[in-house]
Amino acid sequence: MKYECSSCRVAVPLKSITKMPDQVCRECYNPAPALWLAEVLAVAEMGRCGLIRKGWKFRFDSAQRRSGCCYPNRRRISLSRLLVPSLTPDEILDTIHHEIAHARRRT
Repeated sequence: MKYECSSCRVAVPLKSITKMPDQVCRECYNPAPALWLAEVLAVAEMGRCGLIRKGWKFRFDSAQRRSGCCYPNRRRISLSRLLVPSLTPDEILDTIHHEIAHARRRT
């Protein structure tokens, strides 16, 4: 079964289509804007909540089953570089707020 990539208009096999709603082939898909947005939002929200001042850091990780994680002993919040591109900006922000809540609870 083949689908047409909405970016390059080439017919590609189903397994080459990403899980994005607009069905873009893997060659055309660029996760960088979503990762950039997630990092900017995370650092801004962490700064607004005073976590940056307390020494907290932000990183991406390679998690496949969770969107975010809080490491209180390391003073670090991380988001999955694999899952973030498939989330909406509101879902990214919700995940960031969720992890910040864990961080604030433990500081």
